[in-house]
Amino acid sequence: MDKEIISAKELLKANIPKIEYLVEDIIPRAGLVYCFGSPGSFKTNFLLYTAISGSEGKDVFNFKIQKKFRTLWLDEENREIGMKDKLCKIFNGMEVKEESLENIQISICANFNILGKKSLEKLDEWITKYKPDMVVIDSIAKVFPLSERDEGDVRKIYTFLSPFIKKYGVTFILIHHARKRNFLQVSKDMEDISGSREFGAMADSILLLDEVNEGKYLLKQVKNRYSSKVYAENFEVTGNDEKIEISYMGKVKDAYLIRVLEVKSAISKWIGEKKITKFKRKEAVDVMKTCGYKESNIDKALKLLKSSGELTGEYGEYVYGK
Repeated sequence: MDKEIISAKELLKANIPKIEYLVEDIIPRAGLVYCFGSPGSFKTNFLLYTAISGSEGKDVFNFKIQKKFRTLWLDEENREIGMKDKLCKIFNGMEVKEESLENIQISICANFNILGKKSLEKLDEWITKYKPDMVVIDSIAKVFPLSERDEGDVRKIYTFLSPFIKKYGVTFILIHHARKRNFLQVSKDMEDISGSREFGAMADSILLLDEVNEGKYLLKQVKNRYSSKVYAENFEVTGNDEKIEISYMGKVKDAYLIRVLEVKSAISKWIGEKKITKFKRKEAVDVMKTCGYKESNIDKALKLLKSSGELTGEYGEYVYGK
């Protein structure tokens, strides 16, 4: 709109298109998305999986892709050897045509600076040439030269990227880290994004990835600007040195269950870090309570671990290991 001020009636009658999605409900077209999680939470791999799915028009889990989309990937995190390894493993685990990878263009360690004039000119050149629908920046910590904790500094990210969103209708996905906490505490919502709260305020959609158990992950949408409905999905990762296979395990329908899964993940981390083989229920309860988890959720998490075969024993004492 050209006018700085319009009436509510004009806004009501304005010809503004409805929200469109690259990936239904979780990645809007012409938007800003944050994907965050702790180190090793499968962020880069999940987004490579998403980009490859989009290149061939295949759905991501239960989320529909209406039409194929192109991706520009700005990697400042992995270097050539690491990026190729991740790409090969994800691609080899998917049933897609190699020709589809032409829809994904990758810049590796080009010293991209999200606020730098030369970098932004180069970005404009790349977007014009390759016509991506989605631009992934891995990671924001590597390309943002100012303070992540300063609200004014962080706001400049949107100031510099918004002209590209408006001009080209492109979506930016920024990979970021979770706030450092007690190793037992699990990231739960957008308050756990590292740095200023402005990161969360700017985003149209925020995706949290967390490993709830070895090889089992939770994809949780913690913000959707355009809907009150958010999603939580389980998926499993298996593979070897040649390929990684991602299996969709279903939707987590109950927000209460999500919290129990968070506690389950914390208990598994505690067992792993401390190399525990046996423990009493009271020990687990006391440790988990220091992280703010409720006793009822702790007991439910212990039952989940027992039902999966990771714990054996009676109510008062557990043995870890299948």
